[in-house]
Amino acid sequence: RYKVRIDHMPPEPFTSTDLLAAIEEIDLNGKEVAVQAYGGPNTLLTQALEKRGAIVREVSLYFWDLPEDVTPVFGLIEALENGQIDALAFTSQPQIGNLLAIAAQVGKEESLRDILAQGAVVVASVGPVCTKRMIKAGFRVDVEPEHPHMGNLILALAERLSPDYVKTD
Repeated sequence: RYKVRIDHMPPEPFTSTDLLAAIEEIDLNGKEVAVQAYGGPNTLLTQALEKRGAIVREVSLYFWDLPEDVTPVFGLIEALENGQIDALAFTSQPQIGNLLAIAAQVGKEESLRDILAQGAVVVASVGPVCTKRMIKAGFRVDVEPEHPHMGNLILALAERLSPDYVKTD
C-alpha cells in the first residue's frame, strides 16, 4: 500500500538477534540508523548497532505503562492464588515486568513468581522474546507457538487446554 522498500528481512521469529544476523554483512560504520522501539527501549539492538559503528536514533511511537486502575490486576493475582485461573497468556515481554510491579505493590510478587513457576496454571508465551523474559522472571513456560503470532498462541493454548492433550516431555 505505501510501497516501502524492504531490503533485508530477518527470518521468523523476527527477534532483534535475527535482525542483527540478517544485516551482519552491511557496513554500518558512520551510518545513521533509526530504530523504532516497540513500547520500550531495545538495548540489545541499539548497543549492537552502536558497537558496529552506527549512529542510532531510537524512535518510540508508544510506551507500555501501567493502567491508571490496577484493581483488576489485584483481582487476577488473588484468583491465581486461590487456584481459580487455569491458564495465563503473555503477549509481550513488558507485561511480565508490569505484572510483577503491580504484584509488588501489594506484597505479592514472590507469591506470583511461585505460582507461575509451580505448574498449577498453564503459562503461555507468544514467542521467544517474551519467553526469555518470563524465564528470567522465574516463570515456567508451558506453551509457546511455533510461529510468534497471536492467533498461533491461541491455537497452541487451546490445544494444551484440550481434554485430549497428552504431555510428551
